[in-house]
Amino acid sequence: MQTESDIRELPPAILIRVKYLGATDHRCSRWVATYKQDTDTTFRATVNYEKSDDRGEAAALACLAKFNADRKTILPDGEDWRIIARAHDDDAYYYLASY
Repeated sequence: MQTESDIRELPPAILIRVKYLGATDHRCSRWVATYKQDTDTTFRATVNYEKSDDRGEAAALACLAKFNADRKTILPDGEDWRIIARAHDDDAYYYLASY
């Protein structure tokens, strides 16, 4: 059975939410990936659906690239984070990233 100390030993992670948005009169269908770091900072990336038939993975990676670029301004020697797990529900796909 997992204990609280097991959970405390897990590395920090972020959760990127990827949602499919259908076509409108003005925009084609697309994947939108979002990671809300805090009330002032949100990382977002949009990928055209026709160019990415991968459950939004390209959008998640693009969002993570923006997050990693922002981290490099604070921690130039810090390692890039990467996707380590994924899940989904009826509303969206979720990608967990850590270092």
